[in-house]
Amino acid sequence: MDRSRTLESLKHRLGAIVGAKGCLDQAGALLAYECDGLALLRQRPQLVLLPRDTNETVECMRLLHQAGLPVVARGAGTGLSGGATPVAGGVLIAMTRSSKILELDPIDRIARVQAGVINIDLSLAAARHGLYYAPDPSSQQACTLGGNVAENSGGPHCLMHGSTAQHVLGLTIVMHDGTLLDLSRPRLDPEQLDLVGCFVGSEGTFGLATELTLKLTRKPAAVCTILAIYRDLDGACDSVSDIIAARLEPAALEILDRLTIEAVEKSVFSAGYPKDAEAVLLVEVEGSAAEVASSVARIEPILRERGAFELRTAEDDSKRKQLWAGRKGAFGAMGRIAPDLYVADVVVPRTKLRDLVRRVTEIAREKRLKLANVFQKFSLPTVTMNALICLRGKTFNCFFFTLSVC
Repeated sequence: MDRSRTLESLKHRLGAIVGAKGCLDQAGALLAYECDGLALLRQRPQLVLLPRDTNETVECMRLLHQAGLPVVARGAGTGLSGGATPVAGGVLIAMTRSSKILELDPIDRIARVQAGVINIDLSLAAARHGLYYAPDPSSQQACTLGGNVAENSGGPHCLMHGSTAQHVLGLTIVMHDGTLLDLSRPRLDPEQLDLVGCFVGSEGTFGLATELTLKLTRKPAAVCTILAIYRDLDGACDSVSDIIAARLEPAALEILDRLTIEAVEKSVFSAGYPKDAEAVLLVEVEGSAAEVASSVARIEPILRERGAFELRTAEDDSKRKQLWAGRKGAFGAMGRIAPDLYVADVVVPRTKLRDLVRRVTEIAREKRLKLANVFQKFSLPTVTMNALICLRGKTFNCFFFTLSVC
């Protein structure tokens, strides 16, 4: 009884900080916070708090620390690593109400935002200044910038621009006991320990970032997006290796196989990918008009030599966005193939990509599984393959696996 009274008293005090809409304890409301995108792991929190700013977060963390309750931070819940899975008997602090763009400086190309700002919203706000925020995860339309910092998120264009860590200049962090750590002043080259760099990707284990100082990127003068179409997956894989071996630096390289194309084209993300292709390769080049023209002139022969029988170029921004919407919507489109699936993220050396694809395909065939592949070239020595294994007739939760091979 004393514990129950203590908990009710704590809820009342927390509610006074975040307001009635910022303190959730009803079963129906808590249901939405049981897991992030990794639905295999579920745990209902006993309380969800939605602070509106840094001060409210500090006050909440102090009370929770004094009460000895475990705390897990959450953004939009789009992550696939289980980083936002609650702890039994614990409290979840979701930053989605903390969603203001506090400052946008087009001269120094810096933005200061609250952690709950949606990724794409920052680029939309910066667009009138000819700027944008470069990291573009597949969940860009929904994920929060604070969640991106926690996960060190990447995206198709991190081949050229790097992942989130390369774009975070400063952070305001609330520690486990409510102590405020101010690392908000931009430090391009830290003289001592790079605490900001250390924090990015820590998944909430070091503290809770409430305000972020981010680098903005100038929009390129020219962009060219090519859709290369293949009769076999090997040719698309080899094209990626050849482009990098030729010391070319496209902004993005992405492969989608036949089953992924089928799923996308049946969905609301339809991008006009040819349904009879075994694979397509999305190549995007950006820079000055001269740089883009030179790169395209060198890339197109490589694509043809590796078996691309048709090359399509996006005529305008609308078509370019459509092509990328198909790629970014691939995961959601898989419901057109099967109601349940496992998701496995694998990182491999690019020279082993063809061998891996063949072996995984053989295993899937032996196990009578449907296998859909999406490949992202995200750094010079490696390729990321998202294998979506669709399972008919059985109920499975989502499974995420990351393998790094040096």
